[in-house]
This record gives sequence, C-alpha cells and structure tokens, in this order.
Amino acid sequence: MARAKQTKQVRKDKEGKVLKNREYQRENGLYEYKYRIEGQKGYSSVYADNLTELRTLEKKIEKDISDGINTHKGKSITLNDMFDKMMRLKVDIRESTKNNYIARWNDRIRENLGKKHISTIKKSDIDEFFLSMRIEGLHKGTCKLYYYLIYQCFEMALDDDLIRKNPAKKVVYDGEEKEVKPLTEKEQESLLEYLERDNVYHQYLPLLVIFLGTGLRVSELCALTWQDIDFENKRINVDKQLLKRKTKSEDGEYSLYVEKPKTKSGIRSVSMDDDVVAAFLKQKEQNQIMGKKIIKLVDGYGNFIFITKNGLPYCVTNVNFILRNIVKNHNKEMETELPYFSAHVLRHTYITEMYKKGVDGITIKKQVGHSTDKKKDVTLGYIHPDEDFHNEQLKKAEGIIGRKIAWG
Repeated sequence: MARAKQTKQVRKDKEGKVLKNREYQRENGLYEYKYRIEGQKGYSSVYADNLTELRTLEKKIEKDISDGINTHKGKSITLNDMFDKMMRLKVDIRESTKNNYIARWNDRIRENLGKKHISTIKKSDIDEFFLSMRIEGLHKGTCKLYYYLIYQCFEMALDDDLIRKNPAKKVVYDGEEKEVKPLTEKEQESLLEYLERDNVYHQYLPLLVIFLGTGLRVSELCALTWQDIDFENKRINVDKQLLKRKTKSEDGEYSLYVEKPKTKSGIRSVSMDDDVVAAFLKQKEQNQIMGKKIIKLVDGYGNFIFITKNGLPYCVTNVNFILRNIVKNHNKEMETELPYFSAHVLRHTYITEMYKKGVDGITIKKQVGHSTDKKKDVTLGYIHPDEDFHNEQLKKAEGIIGRKIAWG
C-alpha cells in the first residue's frame, strides 16, 4: 500500500502572512529572524516590528554573510575596544606620541562615543561629536587629531570585516583656526624689563632669555643638562627631550622620561650669543644660591639645568604654568598688555626675529631643528651651505634679544 505523501507545514503570522524558514512571530507580535554565522556556536537573532522591516534586515544579513562581513561580532565590540587594540599594534610610533593619543582619547571619547558598539555608530553620531568640539572653539589641529584616531579605528574594523563601511569617511571635523602669533618687539621689551626688576619673577629671566635667544622646543630645554653646554665654543648640544606620562598609580601622578627628538634634524648643535651664555651662567649661579639639586635621575640623566623646588627637572607643564603667572603679574604692573602665551609661542618669536634680521632659511632650519626635506621645501632642498657659511650667517643674529640685560 502506498504511503501518504506528507505536506510541509506552512507557518503564518497573526495576520495570515506566510513566514519563511527561520522567521518567527512572538506572542507580543514582534518578528524574529534567526541566522547562523560560520564558526559561531548557535544562532543569532534580529527583531523588527513588522515583516517588511524584518525582511529588509534579512537581506542585509545575508549579504554580509555572503561577503564575509561579521556585523554580529561588531555589535559586541566597542569603539574603545578598537582603539585599545590599535594602540597595542602601533609598535612603530614614539612612546610620547602614543601617550598623547591615549590621553586625548581618554579625555573626550572613552566615556561617551567610545562606549558604543562599532556596528551601531552612525555618521550622525560622529558629526554630533565634532559639532560639540566646534561649539567649544577647539583648535582645528585638535579636531584633526581626534578625526584621525576615530577614522583609523573604523578602518581597522573595516579591514577585520566587522563593518561594511567607515561611518567617519565623510565627516566634517573643522575646528577653529587659531594662528600662533609671536610676541612683538614691544611685548618682548616689556616682558624682559618686568623680569629684570621684579623681585619674585626675576629668577625666571635666564629661562626667558634662553627661549628668546635659541628657539629651543620646551621639551628640549627641559632636557638640557650642564654637560650639554659648551661655554668655550658657545654651543648647545641638543640630542634629547624630556616629557611626562601618566603612570598607572592610583594617585594619578605623572612620571618623567627622556627620549630622542622627534626627527633626525632635531639632533643638532645650537649656537649661543653672549646674552644666552650669560643667561646660562646666571642660572647656574641661581641654582647654587637656592641649593637646587636633582633628587632623582630620569632615565639615567641628572644634573639638569632647570630644576623645580622639589628637585625635579622642569617639564612642559611647569614652564607653561610659570609663563602664565609671569603674564598675569606683568599685566598688573606694566603699561604694555601681554597676551597669555605658551613656550611654543617663544619658539615662533625666535624664528620670526631671525627671519627679520635677514638670516637665511637653511640656517634658521638648522638652528631650530626643522627638516630640510626636499619634498617639504623644494627650494631650500637645493641649497647646501657649508659650515663656514652657516657660522657667518649666525653672526647676523648676535644681540637678537635687542636689549642689554640687567642681571642684578
């Protein structure tokens, strides 16, 4: 006797619509689609309020699976996870650069956008993040750095097949374009006059004279030891910079460390004029009078020139704090109003004054440690002055501060 042919049971939703394989409708009316990814245990599910919406999701999931895109995993990985992984993999960048990236991320991203799963972040979420930064008036360079970090995280997720496209690709990140303005001759004159006569801030006169007379980066100046100063030949050996990083200690203290300058051009011998030589000698005298000594070596280095009252070498934060206090008190007493400025502004001031005095570009670049890469400056890349020409040009910068310092 022939067996009766079994008919496949047709499943329908509450409205009588036929449901496909792995489509379900729950008691509460919500629709569910179950799918499986190769290498993954069990099934994953997506949900929708209606069948049309569910099938739109199905098509997207099927295309992702076909293209090898694991968006399901992307729903469990946050933007913070991608950033932390990216930092672990960046073994070819300087420690100071990595520390800067981590500090910036922790400051503005980790507790908000960073907590979101990468597959759920939309372009509008990133647009909103940069809008808030523009409203705060943050510098364009700062916004650009944040964009670079966010963009690279999504690029890595894209390469790992966790997302289909980079939501940061067409985001506008422009911030405020803040021009660095060097101190004018009048402002420099007023600043130095104030330091010459003020009983409290007179101790910082050597620091300012050295900044204005050499154009050193603040991290380079902080790293200087007395062994770096060649008084006989009026030269400063620059081969390191002193920076700080946040330790993992509970008190959140910062530790200091020494590393090489950013580029090969940063390693150089800097010329000193008589004012700068006198400033270093005055600093040495002050250290002896105040009994300032280094209490702890930093990566094997000691005998630093600029020392805090706690026996540690100056770092960038110390210097900029000092400058802020100097300007604040200067403006209470002097007729000329000084803008608040950082140590980096003093570097701009030095380079500007060198240019105004007619010192050639190659000599300026060599003095301040800028690159002469042909790709960055084609004209200067074709000029190759010898050492005699370089020294002859430096004579033009003698007396660059333009004032006879009253050391007292």
